[in-house]
Amino acid sequence: MVPHQGQGANQTVEDAIVLVDSLADVHAATDLTPALQRYAALRRERTARVQRWSRRAADLMHLPAGPELRARDAVFADLYSELAWIHSYDAGAEHPGHARVTGAASAPT
Repeated sequence: MVPHQGQGANQTVEDAIVLVDSLADVHAATDLTPALQRYAALRRERTARVQRWSRRAADLMHLPAGPELRARDAVFADLYSELAWIHSYDAGAEHPGHARVTGAASAPT
């Protein structure tokens, strides 16, 4: 993940949530392969899309002075709404019906 969307750590958190959900039904070591395949399938499209946008942002941020800057600035004018899909994403909703990570467990009394 290149750094131009600031999503490296965020992707890790999303990965952890989806991985926990994917492994929630595993009862034996023999169940790991299908669970890990599910996890990979669930994450592949989103992480590839974030990477593509990150690379695109790198290209846009490093343009030399010239006519391309006007086109770039037009893209940047609407960037927030263009990238809302990154920041409004709910990784727990990606694998509904399984365990959800909701925070620290309460301590026994």
